Amino acid sequence: MKKKWFRILSSVCFLIFLAACKKTDIGLFSAEFPGMTRISFIPPIENHPFWLAAREGMAKECHRLGFNLDYVGPDIVNQDRQIELIEIAIASQVDGIVTSAVDPGRFDAVIRSSVRNGIPIVLIGSDSPGSLRTVFVGIDNVDAGRKAGNLMIESSGGKALIGVVTGYSRQLSLNQRIQGFTEAISEYPEMRIVTVEESGFDQINAGKRTKEILLEHPEVNAFLGVSTNDIEGIARIISEKSNSSSFSLIGFDDVDFTIESIKNGLVYGTIVQTPGQLGILSTEALAAVFSGGEVPESFIETETRLITLENVKDLY
Repeated sequence: MKKKWFRILSSVCFLIFLAACKKTDIGLFSAEFPGMTRISFIPPIENHPFWLAAREGMAKECHRLGFNLDYVGPDIVNQDRQIELIEIAIASQVDGIVTSAVDPGRFDAVIRSSVRNGIPIVLIGSDSPGSLRTVFVGIDNVDAGRKAGNLMIESSGGKALIGVVTGYSRQLSLNQRIQGFTEAISEYPEMRIVTVEESGFDQINAGKRTKEILLEHPEVNAFLGVSTNDIEGIARIISEKSNSSSFSLIGFDDVDFTIESIKNGLVYGTIVQTPGQLGILSTEALAAVFSGGEVPESFIETETRLITLENVKDLY
């Protein structure tokens, strides 16, 4: 009886929620193909190369499985808007949701709401381990950070005073990368992180933080860009300096600017993920749930690659 009343109350609450939504939001997750299984992919930012590549992988797998895919995200990284879109997807009664938890604690409530309404939710890229999510699909970020640290050791010869620019100080995946990086360089007494600054996932802000670091800590001679756009902001500022070749720059992901900067020697290397694989594996995980099976693991690991001048021309 209690469960029945809970379901009724939930339905009423969602109707009230839908009525409060902007008119432009109402049809975001409408059933274009009645009878099809509907998956909603809600990234932290919609028009970004990394998430677009994940969508491409997801779209291919959805096509293979006969699923309908919605792709909707904020125009800029905006957690409130991202959570609102997840709530709308839940209210629209989609069959499954894929998203990324920028700040784990802030997403736990909406994940719990999704699961209680019978909608499995898969996290990709950045996890919220204490939540009710079905599974996390992504890289081992601590290991990726160690790999970045090893690249910094190679680039600097084991001597570096490092400025770190990260997208968001409360994102678990980024903090894990910094953790792994710190572990890798800890064996080298002449290497240390001088400061860690936040860019808000914005390339221009990453450049501003780089300028500030150099003004406040002129001894810094190396930089780690932890999120995708950070290394571009860093590298653009360093490229303006007459001694740019004396800096060691390490980043993450393979946007065009980063790859070109490796080719011309401005950036030493980057740790590359496989976002298309995130899309495929997250869809497969939801398909397993839909068919009544179980996802065998709570963490499905995807691969990383190290890109430097040695292999960049073979791969790009």
